[in-house]
Amino acid sequence: MHSSPPRLKRLLTTAAAVTALLAGSMVAAPAAHAAPVPAPDPCAHKSHDYNGEGKAYTNKDLNLKAEPASSCNNTSWIPQGTLVYYHCFYYNVHGNLWWYVRAAGSNKYGWTSAANLYDQSSDENGDGWISYIAC
Repeated sequence: MHSSPPRLKRLLTTAAAVTALLAGSMVAAPAAHAAPVPAPDPCAHKSHDYNGEGKAYTNKDLNLKAEPASSCNNTSWIPQGTLVYYHCFYYNVHGNLWWYVRAAGSNKYGWTSAANLYDQSSDENGDGWISYIAC
């Protein structure tokens, strides 16, 4: 039987020890848990300082909202059939289309879902285009 030289034995023993040490250290650490990402606040302020073209009528009695989500505070109540003028539109955190509007003949402003409206848009400035503006 042929035996390995002493130097080769030391190298093999050292390599085996390093491999065992590395393998042990990779298994010993527990997995870290990532902190959950908070959901976006649907009532966070959304700018609406625009005044685009377009108008619609409400298809039910409704509360105009302070921000573009049904869970947000009410600004005012308007009855079914109220003419509203579009200022701008926005797709909220849920992917729903909302409009910032003003009720005709009043100082009632606020957000409402497109589902609450039936469109009667017109070219208000006579340029041949109906220009809806994104908020």
